Amino acid sequence: MNWIEINNFGWNAQTIGAVGILVFVGWNVWAMLKQNKLIWSKQKGTSVSIVWFAYFAGYQLIGVVYGFEIKSLTMVINGLSRGFFLIPILIGLWKFKGYNKIEKISTVLIFVAVCTSLIIPWIEWYFFIFSWGVLGTMALQPIEIWRNRDSGVVDIRMIIVYILAGIFWLSYVFTINDLVLMIFNSVSISIMMITLVIWLKFKKKG
Repeated sequence: MNWIEINNFGWNAQTIGAVGILVFVGWNVWAMLKQNKLIWSKQKGTSVSIVWFAYFAGYQLIGVVYGFEIKSLTMVINGLSRGFFLIPILIGLWKFKGYNKIEKISTVLIFVAVCTSLIIPWIEWYFFIFSWGVLGTMALQPIEIWRNRDSGVVDIRMIIVYILAGIFWLSYVFTINDLVLMIFNSVSISIMMITLVIWLKFKKKG
């Protein structure tokens, strides 16, 4: 595979951005493990948006397919790592919070969407459309905290890491001139900043 990061390896913005993202991949995995531990130790999923976590897992896995298409090793590693470690979080939410009918249907459709990404010929547009779905479902997280008036078991470390990783991703995608990821990361950072503010406003009681 002719990876763009390897072809352009050197003392340049693209290489620095790729290395930074890989560092944040490790940090993201750490944050997801903390989120998973919180759900399982408290045995509840209060204020955690199931649809967002499920959709985000699907997005990461479709990102792996897209990464192969554009020959980005960074995207492939990022998608595999984050997608895999989101699974135990979803299992914990199933066990301790439970999925309602909409959440069950959404999860099945997301699984079908991931499978479909393996066979369609226009993965770039598919990934672009799916990215906007992520932004829509991501907005459900601050809404759920606001509705419950409680931060619940949403781990603030995951929010902060997501924001910082998003900033690094944004700097990186500018070096490879990927419009899809430029738009996605700009909006997602804004949504997670709002989530952080709402989390602090309704910091877990007791």
